[in-house]
Amino acid sequence: MADPSGARGGNIPADPMADTVEEAVAPVEQHLKWTKEDEESDAALSAPLMSSLQQVDSIGETMDSAEAAPAPVEKEEDEEYLQKAAQELRSSDSEIVDVGDISSCSREHVDEGLDNDLMKAAEEFKIDFHKRKEQMHRFPASLRSLDSQYIEPRVVAIGPYHHGKPHLLEVEKVKHVAAAQFTHESGRSIEEIYGAVCEVADEARRLYGHDSAVAGISNVDFNPMMFYDACFVLEFLHTISDEHEEQLLSEEALLYFFRSNEEQIICDIMLLENQLPWVVVEALMNFRSVPVQVKMIISRMGKGLTNRAVELAEIGIKLKASKSGSFTEMAIRKGPLFGELSLTPLVLSATNACLLANMAAFEVCTTSGDLSDDKGTAVCSYLALVSMLMDQKEDVRDLRRKHLVQGELTNQEVFDFFKTLTRHLPVGHSFLLVLTSIEKYQVNRWMWIKVHRFIYKYFKTIATVFSVVGVLVGIFKTLLSLRKHQ
Repeated sequence: MADPSGARGGNIPADPMADTVEEAVAPVEQHLKWTKEDEESDAALSAPLMSSLQQVDSIGETMDSAEAAPAPVEKEEDEEYLQKAAQELRSSDSEIVDVGDISSCSREHVDEGLDNDLMKAAEEFKIDFHKRKEQMHRFPASLRSLDSQYIEPRVVAIGPYHHGKPHLLEVEKVKHVAAAQFTHESGRSIEEIYGAVCEVADEARRLYGHDSAVAGISNVDFNPMMFYDACFVLEFLHTISDEHEEQLLSEEALLYFFRSNEEQIICDIMLLENQLPWVVVEALMNFRSVPVQVKMIISRMGKGLTNRAVELAEIGIKLKASKSGSFTEMAIRKGPLFGELSLTPLVLSATNACLLANMAAFEVCTTSGDLSDDKGTAVCSYLALVSMLMDQKEDVRDLRRKHLVQGELTNQEVFDFFKTLTRHLPVGHSFLLVLTSIEKYQVNRWMWIKVHRFIYKYFKTIATVFSVVGVLVGIFKTLLSLRKHQ
C-alpha cells in the first residue's frame, strides 16, 4: 500500500480505480468545454466538476488508509456515484438545450389533435341534428313531472328502453307468436326476414345514440329484439286495420290478445320511449303481402281526440268546433259583429291523453326552434291554446257545452292534464298567430268591445231590469184599459 504522506501531496499511486475515475470524469470535462458560452456559465457548470474532483482526492486518501477487504466495495460505490453525477450533468445540459424544440413539437401535436377532436364533435353534432326526427328519444326531462303512465308502457315493451321489465315479460312470448304469424303470411323463410333486420341493425343502433340502455346490449340480443318487436307491431297494425276482416284459425289466440288489449297496446306503441327505428319496420314491410296502413292509427285518434273562454266571450269572440280534424286549424275569423275562434274538438280519454302527451314530447325533442314551422309544433300549439281557455275546472264545463272537449275524464282530470302538460311546452307558431289575432281584434274593435263587455257582464241585471220594466208596463196598460171601461 502507498505511503499516506504521498497521498496528501496529491501523488496518487497507479491503481485501477484511478484509471476508472479518470475515464468517468473525462467525458464530463469534454462536454463542459463544448457547451461553454460565457464566463458565468463556465463557473456554474465547473462547480459540480470541482466538487467531483475533490471527492476523487478524498477517495484516494481514504483508499490509502483503508484496509484491503472493504476497499473494492468502496471503489465500486464511488465509481457508481461519479458515473451517476456525470449522467445527471449530461442530462440537465441536454434538457436545457432542447427544451424549446420539445415544447414546440408538443404544442403542434396538441393543437392538431384538438382541431381533429373539435371537427369530429361538430360533424357528429350536425349529423345528430339533421337526424333528430329519426332518432329514438327519451322523454324530455322538462315533462317528467307528468304521471308515469305517459312515459312507461303498461303491456308491451318495444325497443330497448323498457325491455326486460318484470311486468312486461309475459308479452315476450306473444312476440314470438306474432313473428311466426308474420313469417307465415309473408311466404318467406325466417332466415331471409331475420337477415333483412340484421342488415339494418347497425343503423338502427346508431339512432339510439349513446344511451346506456343500448350500450349494454350486444348484437346477439339487440338484433332478435328488433326482429320480434317489429313483427309484433306490424301484426298488431295489420290486425286492427279496417281492411283486415278475415283471420285464419291459426292466429285465433293472437287475435284475441290483440283485441282484448287493443287500447293499451295502442297507447304503448305511441309512447316516445317505446319506439322502433323506422329502418327496421321498413325492412320487414318489404315482405308483407298486403301493405299495412301505418297512418291508420293516427286517423283513429281523430275519432277520439283532437286568456279564458269567458274572457274571449266578453270581447265578442265565440268558440266554435271546426270540422277539419287537424290540430293546425286554429284561427280567428272576424264577423260583422262578433269574432269566432275555431278549434278541432277533442275527445279526451286516458289513452288519448297518453297519445297527446307523447306527441308533444316528440315535438319538444325534434323541434328546430323555428317558430315559422307550423307542423313542427302543431300539437304543442293546440294544447297551449286549449289550456289558455281554462282558468278553473268550471271552464272545462263550458268547453263541453260547446263540444270542444268531450270524453270520459272528469272536469278536474281534464284541467289537471292540460295545466301540467303545457307548463313546459315550447311556444308554437300557430299559437302565437292566434294570440296576435286576438290582440289585433281588441285594438281594431275597442269601442265595440267596451259595449259588448258591459252587456256581457251585466246581462242578467239588464234582463232583470227589462223584465221588471215589462211587468210594470203590462200593469200600467192593464190599469189604463180598466180606467177606459169605467
